[in-house]
This record gives sequence, structure tokens and C-alpha cells, in this order.
Amino acid sequence: MEDRLFDEGSLSVAVSVSAIEHMPAKTRRHAIGEISRAVRVGGLVVLTIDMLPDGKHLWNFAVDEIEPEEVHGTINAFVDQLQKSGLRLISRTACPMKGDSDQLVEAFVLTRTEIS
Repeated sequence: MEDRLFDEGSLSVAVSVSAIEHMPAKTRRHAIGEISRAVRVGGLVVLTIDMLPDGKHLWNFAVDEIEPEEVHGTINAFVDQLQKSGLRLISRTACPMKGDSDQLVEAFVLTRTEIS
């Protein structure tokens, strides 16, 4: 995530399907900032986020355990970071994951705004 793959405002749409929540919190915050930077004002960001059954914690399957909240973060901290990065929430929908799991997936549609 150190190199910038896209110029500022060069994307109309960015999509992450059940991936960004599995990154360590520091990496995820950086990725959100880069997504916001690369998407043009008025562009769209579509994200799906795997949640633990409690509906509060992001699922970090990469480490196969729940990191402490202060390390991995909660869904509220995630939404706050999106908004601080200049992304405005258009839609947020929770739905059960397919299969026998009691896990949830949240889908977000956001638009890039000017950062004041």
C-alpha cells in the first residue's frame, strides 16, 4: 500500500468485496485514504464488509481471531474513518452471509465529496 497506483481523482468507481476489513487497522485506514484520494469527487465507492455475529466487530479472518477493538476496530470506527476521508454514505445494508454461518455482511455505497 506504499505506492500510489492511481492518480488523484482518476477513478470513477472503486470496489472492495469482503477484503478491506481483513487488513490490520493501520493498513485499512491507509487504504481508505488512498481510495478516497483516487476516486473523483462525485465518484462511487462500493464496499462489502464481513462482520462477526455480534454486529459490532469487523471480522479479521487473516489472523483467525478478533484483535482487540483498539487494534482492529469496530464497524462504528470504520464508518467514522470513511466519513473523515471524504466519503459520504449513500446506502448501508446488512444481510446474513450465505450458508450455515451466523455471520453478517454489510454493503456500503458511498460517494466522494470535497474535503473541507
